Amino acid sequence: MYEALTRLQKKHRQKASSMLADSFFDNPLFLYLFPDERKRRRILQNVYRGTVEIVDAISEVYVTSDRVEGIFAVRRTGSQAFTPALYKAIFKTMFRSLLLIKDVPLVSFFKKARKLSIISKRMAFYESQKPHLVLDMVAVDKKYRGRQFMSQMIRAALKEADIRRTFCVLETETIENVRIYEHFGFQLSQSIEVIKGQLTVYILVYDPYQQITYAEKP
Repeated sequence: MYEALTRLQKKHRQKASSMLADSFFDNPLFLYLFPDERKRRRILQNVYRGTVEIVDAISEVYVTSDRVEGIFAVRRTGSQAFTPALYKAIFKTMFRSLLLIKDVPLVSFFKKARKLSIISKRMAFYESQKPHLVLDMVAVDKKYRGRQFMSQMIRAALKEADIRRTFCVLETETIENVRIYEHFGFQLSQSIEVIKGQLTVYILVYDPYQQITYAEKP
């Protein structure tokens, strides 16, 4: 399934975190959390250094090659455990975060972050289902867009979903990305308007085998 991709290695982390910070710089989520452009750039550089390590500890993270044209993570629900690698990644991220306190008005940040809790509550609906795949941290370097790297990554994950006859979930913050994922067979499941006119989160599912049980409308 992932033979044409490269499992993330330590040597890829710096390039991957820089690429992610650049790719998501104008993401509505981060525009909402960190409106100051100068501070947002510095914050994202640090945030993604830790994010890559944490996600790598709970998922399988793949890059398209050693050039890191693209990156994505595949998490298989029902099999996670707190490992030494995860604890280490979390500790390192917390330490780095202390360096960012001067850039973030904490009271304002926590007020904003509290409003995001609705996303995890909505995602919990899918977590309660049978084991499935969750895609995260999907990005392609701006220099390499339009060269089928996104297709290569997404189709590899969906091939695993097909083999397992399970479903796949992801979330995005832009309607443009919704259209891209719909091209691959995802369907929009939920639109969550977190901040009216400023931030909407879209949850999409790939479920050709109708594995999701809707006991009630999510």
